[in-house]
Amino acid sequence: MAIGDARARYRFVGLDSSDLNGRGYLSPGELDCMEAEFARGDATIPMFHHPVTSDNGFTGVSGPEAKAFRKLVSSSPDTALSTVGTSTRIS
Repeated sequence: MAIGDARARYRFVGLDSSDLNGRGYLSPGELDCMEAEFARGDATIPMFHHPVTSDNGFTGVSGPEAKAFRKLVSSSPDTALSTVGTSTRIS
């Protein structure tokens, strides 16, 4: 979804980021979707349920897909912000 006009336009992209077992995961299709959204040229704000970090391996998105997402974000000049809905910690 894009909001704005010619002066400022922002694209919000929500991804599930779940493996349906409560753990964070970004599928190759979600990464492809994100790459296509970045290519549109608007300031883009990706939104996830799970955090994409290297320090939250159980409930967050970690591993190769997190590395691929971070590479994608760092190569896109249009990433405005990345948000998450929760960061569940199991103690």
